[in-house]
Amino acid sequence: MTSRIITPVFRVSYPFLLEPKEQTNSNGSVSYLYEVTMIFEPDVDFGPVLALFQEAVKEKWGNNIPATGVIKPWRKGEMKNPETNPRGFDLTKNPEYTGKIIMRASSYTSKFTNGQYDTSKQPGIAGPNKLPILDFSKEPIYAGMYAMAEISMYAPKNKEAGNRVSCGIHNIIKIRDGEAFGAANAPVDKVFAAIEVPTDENSDFFLDGI
Repeated sequence: MTSRIITPVFRVSYPFLLEPKEQTNSNGSVSYLYEVTMIFEPDVDFGPVLALFQEAVKEKWGNNIPATGVIKPWRKGEMKNPETNPRGFDLTKNPEYTGKIIMRASSYTSKFTNGQYDTSKQPGIAGPNKLPILDFSKEPIYAGMYAMAEISMYAPKNKEAGNRVSCGIHNIIKIRDGEAFGAANAPVDKVFAAIEVPTDENSDFFLDGI
């Protein structure tokens, strides 16, 4: 396993940090992953991340790097094209990826026979005060917030992965709130912050006979 670093600040996308997502593999098996997709600004200092990648490459292949190269765990936020850019994205679905650097980090876990997940692999989640978040209703985790993460990199052992390096996530800290990607993910206190709650005194909603 490579060293661990703290990433630069990124915006969170598709967070599966409180409960893992279930992923069906090409062989029919199911994997369970705590996961987050990180959106970095294109001018971010990516030097430490690149150094971590190179460390993982050296750990796996030494000086015998595959002639076809090694697939990085990050990609440019460009439109997917089956012929010219198969590793791109559907930017009509995720316009926030446009022009950014996108990297996914995961932590594999398992599911017990009682239906519960092994939470020992769950990334630690801290708030802006650097302390673990104990009440996620008060400090919500959602797509669009700003965060930093402790990550490592490794070359998967399964042959299906090919010549690639993957990113593992160990801990994440919420830095600050941001505009949510999609209304369904918006923190409830932010959604209703500007409205006046109807009462008997200020609203016709409670009139008799309706």
